[in-house]
Amino acid sequence: MSDAVFNSLMTEVDNFSFDQCVLLLSRLSLVFSKKQSEANVPKKSMYGVWKNEPFYMFSDFDEPLEEFAEYM
Repeated sequence: MSDAVFNSLMTEVDNFSFDQCVLLLSRLSLVFSKKQSEANVPKKSMYGVWKNEPFYMFSDFDEPLEEFAEYM
């Protein structure tokens, strides 16, 4: 949000009646409480995500690599 838009919004809020301020605050409290409750939801664990997926490993997987022969 740009500064000009924010300043315009604040000028408009300054001209609110008491009832409009109460309504705005109640709506904002609902929005923030909803965001707070969403933030408290535990994230689902990713362990076991691939357990039912087919997996292929090459037969020479455990064979030493030529590039590292001098280190072995």
